[in-house]
Parts: sequence; C-alpha cells; structure tokens
Amino acid sequence: MKVEFQKIVPVWISVVLLAACSSIAPLEAQSPAADGLIPVSNTSVQEPAQVHDPVVFQNSTSLPSTDSLQTEPIDVYKQTSPSVVYIISATGSGSGFVYDAKGDIITNSHVAGSRAFEVVFASGGRQSVSLVAAGADANLAVIQVEALPEGVEPLPLAASGDLAVGQFLVAIGNPFGEQGSMSLGIVSGLSRSLPSQRELTSSSSNSLPEVIQTDAPINPANSG
Repeated sequence: MKVEFQKIVPVWISVVLLAACSSIAPLEAQSPAADGLIPVSNTSVQEPAQVHDPVVFQNSTSLPSTDSLQTEPIDVYKQTSPSVVYIISATGSGSGFVYDAKGDIITNSHVAGSRAFEVVFASGGRQSVSLVAAGADANLAVIQVEALPEGVEPLPLAASGDLAVGQFLVAIGNPFGEQGSMSLGIVSGLSRSLPSQRELTSSSSNSLPEVIQTDAPINPANSG
C-alpha cells in the first residue's frame, strides 16, 4: 500500500501536540506578590491526562478490492468442475473434460493406454467408455460415454492466442485420485515444446509444439 507520508506527518504532529497540551494542568490562582511576581505553589495537583481515541488516517487512494480474486476462481470451479471427469483404466488413472454433447471426452493419450475405461463424474456417477481415437505425437485421446448425466455441459474451448504470460489460470483434475481438486497459478510461458510420447526406433524425435507452461501444481492423475 502506498502511503502519502508527507501528508500524514503534519497532522500526526498536531495531534501529538494537542494531546500533550491537554495533559498540562493550569496553575492554581495566586495573588500578586509585593514585588509583582507570582509564586509557584508546590502543592498544586495536576489533572489526570485525558485518554484520546486513536486517530485513524484513511488513504485518499482506495486499495484494489480482493473480492474478485476470491470469487472468480470459485465461479470458475462451480461452472467447470461438473464437466471434468476422473478416468480409471487398467493401467492407471487420469483426468478429462467433456468436449461435446455426444459424450466425447478429451484426455491425454497416455491416460488412454488401455482398452477398458471407466469414467467417474463429479456427481459420483460411473459409466463405461469406449476409445474413439488416440495420437501419441499430440498426446491426445478421445473417449466417449453413452450419455452425459443431467447438468453436465461441454466445456467451450478458448483461443490460445488470447493468452498472455502472467495471466491467472486454474488446473482442475484428480491428482493422486483426489477427485475434483483445483490448483491456481499463472501462465509461465507460451509456445513451449514437449517430446512426443511415441516410442521411436530411430534417432529422430517429434515434439508437441505450442505447449502452455504453467506453475499451477500438477501431479499424477492430473493428466488430461
């Protein structure tokens, strides 16, 4: 908080002086002496110092409200978490999100490494799913449920070109099987690349371009 110190000091000094002045008791009335001097009484009693309420100085520049910093992540979680699913397969677990009204769910290809899947929705409902497509180079896979539960809507995709380094973001998933967990961070970098998940027999390698780097905590089973 930026405090205008020069504006505060004169007012504070005046308050201190006023408080100091109020603690001095008047001398007892004395009759003028013959030589014209007023003797000082040694038996004068001072009044007890007055107790003043604390003075509160309010900065003229209002501080930014933190309400939006608190409510916006809460709103994002309420709107999106019902469409984030917990994926359990024979080889492990991961996360995914509902892509369209047909029941297509997007996840990572290494999550979809098995032919048998079960999806757990935020409401607790479970469904078996089938693999539609998977690509190791893009590390993406599409699985599909027969029907979406009531109240579960597809999540709209945003334009990656609108992102900026430093922008707030959240990661919602199921780290270590803790369903519906959210972590908060910022965009740490753009246009990063990651090695392909494909096992190549040659010395050449592919990489996944245009990856968004974030410092939001992401742990096993957040994938997807």
